[in-house]
Amino acid sequence: MKFAIRKTVYFSFLIITVIFIAGCQSKSKDIGRSPTLLDNVISRDGKVYEFEHIPWFMKREDVMKELDLKEEDITLLQDGDTMKISHTIPFKKPKTEATVIYNFDDNQLVSGTYVINAGSEDELVRVGTELKKTLEDFFPKPAGNTLEELSEEVLRSGKSSGVRWEGEDHSSFDISIPEPKSEYIMTLSVHGPKEPKKSLQDE
Repeated sequence: MKFAIRKTVYFSFLIITVIFIAGCQSKSKDIGRSPTLLDNVISRDGKVYEFEHIPWFMKREDVMKELDLKEEDITLLQDGDTMKISHTIPFKKPKTEATVIYNFDDNQLVSGTYVINAGSEDELVRVGTELKKTLEDFFPKPAGNTLEELSEEVLRSGKSSGVRWEGEDHSSFDISIPEPKSEYIMTLSVHGPKEPKKSLQDE
């Protein structure tokens, strides 16, 4: 049985809202991320999943400092629990642009998401299959579903159930196509471990 990546109606609505807001903003420069999209979701040793190599449970103001962001560079949603960069970020591999979202719980970074608004079926297939090739070559075996969920056949069918990986520290990474599928949106989400490291708990 396939592992189904669970998406609530609320999350889908939030993604659509974020895409709409991003479309109203001017695009700006990259601010230091790797131009290879998947380099930004996994640790350098390949054992755990990270979002832009920012330590999990970092405070929002420290994340902003880490990324050299000012208040005018971001949009806050959900009472500040969600921070979105106000411009889309370009990537070279695959060649695409993404809206970047950081999620906080009790002002601690717990997850991050890249939202790609492909705009058409052909573009969604191109991005998905390019990601699939890199994932086959450099990532461990998925924990939920297989990379066939990113194949051209499955993406064109509109029936992709997404793919999920889990790290040694129980961090996770998933790629999914949220509803409605006709919006041609792909999300790459990274979730931190459920508990902070002891050194952070003791602060």
